[in-house]
Amino acid sequence: MKEFNFIKEIEEQIKKKVIFSVSNNNIDSIDLSLCNLTTIPESIFNLRKLKHLILDINNISTVPEEIGDLKLLEYLSLNYNNITILPESIGNLSSLNNLCFYDNDLIKIPESIGKLKSLESFQIPKNELKELPNSIINLKSIKRLYLYENKLERIPSSIGRLTSLTYLDLSANKLTSLPESVGNLKSLEFLNLNANKLEFLPESFGNLVSLKSLGLGINNFVYLPESIKNLSNLEKLTINDNKLKNLPDFIVKKTSRKKYLPFLKDSSVSNMALPLELINKLRRRKSTFKFF
Repeated sequence: MKEFNFIKEIEEQIKKKVIFSVSNNNIDSIDLSLCNLTTIPESIFNLRKLKHLILDINNISTVPEEIGDLKLLEYLSLNYNNITILPESIGNLSSLNNLCFYDNDLIKIPESIGKLKSLESFQIPKNELKELPNSIINLKSIKRLYLYENKLERIPSSIGRLTSLTYLDLSANKLTSLPESVGNLKSLEFLNLNANKLEFLPESFGNLVSLKSLGLGINNFVYLPESIKNLSNLEKLTINDNKLKNLPDFIVKKTSRKKYLPFLKDSSVSNMALPLELINKLRRRKSTFKFF
């Protein structure tokens, strides 16, 4: 028991020294990961020159309004905590370009998020989000948006205004459809829609001419739109575990030219409008349908 108390005492002393060390007003970067914190130390909010703040893998449940005082902050990471809601003041972080909340309990994103004009990467996977704020359309600089493993049922049509977006991960949500405006994301190179409840794609999908990787696996697709033939830069397509009865001709042609052909797991290959030789190769190939 004495040994246990001694260890606890040492831990407390280390923690106090860490918190004390952030009192230097010239500090511009702090990493307090794995410090068993339950709150963000108040002294941090006095560091007006702070640019990088990492508080990963703690037990923090709230982010105080004072976070908005860190006007020069460029990188904020609170991955692996217990945060359920963000303060409106987070919109005051006008210099922020990278925001990370991986694996928390967020149920809502404040509308003030739209004020983050410099934000380029927003990582909020593995949370409890059911919807996105309308103000997300104001994130004109956003390039990478990670939203996988939430509870999203719909995507606002305004998402089509995020024309700088190159990476979008919406996998493992509850989406049943996509807005036509998704076709406006002409800079998009990576799109993951795996593990949703999608049955069809909008015709505008063919406008995603920069797309290189597309994940459509584990959905309810019966067919793909003909406009998908316009995705001339597509290098990888995942479409396992669907209800497809046929494929657009351009996919058949591209697939038949490849040495390693896909296997359509849990799809009706025998009913596909494919060349017999190709069907036989598909049956022999034992992997999920990933190609190009």
